[in-house]
Amino acid sequence: MRVLGEARRLRSDRRRAHRLRHGHAATAVTGTDPSHLHVFVRGANDHVWRKAWDGRAWGLWEDLGGLLTAAPAVTGRRDALYVAVRSRDKHAWLRMWDGRAWSEWKDIGGVLNDAPAVVARGRRLDVFVRGPNDELWHKSGDVYTWGQWEALGGILTSAPAVVASGTDGIDVFTRSRDNHLWHKAWHGRKWGEWEDLSGALTSGPAAAAAGTRMEVVVRGEDNHVWRKAWDSRAWSAWEDLGGLLVSGPAIAVAGTRTHVFGIGEDGHLWHREGESGRWSDWASLGAP
Repeated sequence: MRVLGEARRLRSDRRRAHRLRHGHAATAVTGTDPSHLHVFVRGANDHVWRKAWDGRAWGLWEDLGGLLTAAPAVTGRRDALYVAVRSRDKHAWLRMWDGRAWSEWKDIGGVLNDAPAVVARGRRLDVFVRGPNDELWHKSGDVYTWGQWEALGGILTSAPAVVASGTDGIDVFTRSRDNHLWHKAWHGRKWGEWEDLSGALTSGPAAAAAGTRMEVVVRGEDNHVWRKAWDSRAWSAWEDLGGLLVSGPAIAVAGTRTHVFGIGEDGHLWHREGESGRWSDWASLGAP
C-alpha cells in the first residue's frame, strides 16, 4: 500500500509540474527580515501562490487568488507585503498583507504589456510597467491614494525590475531590443539617463538591494541564471550560476545571504543561496 501511495504521489507531482510548466509560471521573492523569505509564483490556475521560509523550514503553498496573465511582483517591509500583478483587463492590481490578514485586490489601472514591478520606500509604493509603445511607465502612491501614470521612455521587451537603494534612490532594470540589461536611476530629485549593462538576456531581469549593494539576475541564452552585482563603486562582470530555467529568475537579499529562485524544466521551483562568493547546490522546493 505504501508503494501504491508513493506511485500516486509521484504521478500527482508530475501532473502538477506539467501544468505549472505549461502555465508559464514565474517567480517573485522578497525578504521581510534576514530570517524570513516569501516566494510567489503564478500557478497553473493563474492564481498567485505563496511559499514562506520562517528561518527554519519552508511552509506549505498558499493560494492567494487573482487572475494573472503574467508573473507576480512583490515587495515588502518588516510589517507588510505587497503583491502586484497584471490581470485579464491588462490593469495592475495590488494586494497587501498587513501582518494579520490579506486585503482585497485593488485595481490601480494602467495598460500593461507585461508583468509589473513594485518597490516599497517607507509607506510609499512605486509601480513600474512596460506600457503603451513598450515604454517604461511609473505610478506612485500609498496603497489607497495614487498619482498619475508617467512615461519614462526606453524600449522594453520584457517586464522591468526595480529596487530601492540608498536613502531615496530607485533603480530600474529592463531588457531592450538588443537583449542587453539596461538601467535607469532616480537620485531623489530627477531621473538619470539610460545605462547599458550588456548581457545576452532571454528573460526580464530580477533585482534585489541591501543598502547601496545591488544584485541583478537574468536567464541567459543557455537557460542558466546569470548574475551581475553593484558594490557601490562599480558593476561586476557577469557570473554564471547554472540551473536550467523555463522562465525568468527571482532574487532576494536576506542579511548577508543572496537567494536565487527559478522554475526548472521539471516545473518545480528551484532555489540556490550564496554568501561571500560561495554558493550552495540547487535544491527543489516542489510545485503548488
